[in-house]
Amino acid sequence: YRAALERIFETLERARVHTVVLALPGRSTNRIEPDRAAELFWAVARERARGDDIVLVDAPESQKTLATVLDRQRKRI
Repeated sequence: YRAALERIFETLERARVHTVVLALPGRSTNRIEPDRAAELFWAVARERARGDDIVLVDAPESQKTLATVLDRQRKRI
């Protein structure tokens, strides 16, 4: 999962994209739980997405979980 996220961020960097709407890999097929996906996303994004605007999309029932995990991670900074 982390390798897939790294590849996404590398592609965005090469394309010089700084604003993106993103569905996390594996979420649409429930191959990864939303809380774990958000934690791994944060681990990569905090290293790679300095100053970028990223909007995560997911199923309505999972959106709250993603937001909760990301808010908790942001408060740790």
